Amino acid sequence: MAEHWYCPNTGSPQHFGAGGRPTSLREARAKELCPSSTSIQGALAKPALDNWIKKNLVNSAFTNPPVSGESPESYFRRIQSIAYQQTGEAAEYGTAFHKAAEDYFNGEPLDPKFEKQLQPIIEWKEKKQIEFLKLEHTFASPEHGFGGTIDIVATNPKGAKLICDYKTRKSKPNEKMRPYGLEVTQLASYAVGYWGQEAIENEECHGVNIFVSSTEPGRVEIHGYKPCEMLQGWRFFQAISECWFNLRKYDPRTK
Repeated sequence: MAEHWYCPNTGSPQHFGAGGRPTSLREARAKELCPSSTSIQGALAKPALDNWIKKNLVNSAFTNPPVSGESPESYFRRIQSIAYQQTGEAAEYGTAFHKAAEDYFNGEPLDPKFEKQLQPIIEWKEKKQIEFLKLEHTFASPEHGFGGTIDIVATNPKGAKLICDYKTRKSKPNEKMRPYGLEVTQLASYAVGYWGQEAIENEECHGVNIFVSSTEPGRVEIHGYKPCEMLQGWRFFQAISECWFNLRKYDPRTK
């Protein structure tokens, strides 16, 4: 998966270079770009994701046996293409949902294709009296050497600082849509990117994952993180960052 990059001065995305190709590490180094928070977290193994990919490959192979005369190499390429097509479809669904949510909360008409998915979120927002301050907000933190795109920056009536992030999932009936483990780390990095390190160290920032089912329309689960959990997530992110900077031999932090 191509890494994402952000301009350290403006926070604008710089994911693609000349000819529309994904920005390479060499290009990022030359422009002193900041990697995304999620790219940095890519330095860690993701067992849940890895298991899902393996299961998807096995299922694709089981339902698509080799054809007569097909070589092992050709069969592998065919199964890999089938399996990753499903991954791409999941990514496309997530992108479409994010766009529909952004448009609606920016005052556009509700997209009927996502009405069931958005209605519980609208009701949650109204019930909790949450004010959305920024939507799909891009940023860079040259001091810490990363950037990102925040789904929602918000506050509540008590003045709490909130960072909210959508996660689309293929849910199963009667099984909760639980965090995989690194979600709070991502939210914590975003909190520092927007509210600043002092705010998270003073335990002023809350995190919220909005899990949206792509297989059970209308099923939405809200998972919140306390300020103390966000602080732990930030400390963990700092450790991951050091690993990424050393592994990639590129440290974009301002000295």
